[in-house]
Amino acid sequence: MDVMNPETVRLRAVDEAIIDKFTTLSVRMAEVNDRVQLSKTMSTVTKGQGRVLSVVALHPQITQKELVDLLHIRAASVSELLSKLLSKGLVRRRTSRRDRRKMMISLTPAGECELKRYKLLGAAMLADLTEEERVQLDLIIGKLISSVKLRSTVPV
Repeated sequence: MDVMNPETVRLRAVDEAIIDKFTTLSVRMAEVNDRVQLSKTMSTVTKGQGRVLSVVALHPQITQKELVDLLHIRAASVSELLSKLLSKGLVRRRTSRRDRRKMMISLTPAGECELKRYKLLGAAMLADLTEEERVQLDLIIGKLISSVKLRSTVPV
């Protein structure tokens, strides 16, 4: 069975329920993040900027092209997000030592601090889980990431 071909995949009821709940969780998290952004109590970055900070933290010294590939958004959108993060002093661009044509993106100390504040949203969501549930969730998410990596041409 080709998992990537929707015509060959049969969803079990439990799988469909999990996917629906995951979608609901994503929507609810976005709603909470929007409220936080409106109040500006936790972070000075937008959702998109937070995603960029998160990816740059996972991939220090990443190029703008690599960011486009990982975020799956237009190059112009990444450029705009980076410009705003640069003006806030949260990221820096440096010429690659290996290839002078490439600009490498990295977090500044202020960017690292802002990323920590941005992650507080996720930490608040985990507050209702026991330590055992957190360990289980970590294992499950790790398995899902591995599964996605196997089916992806873009490194995560």
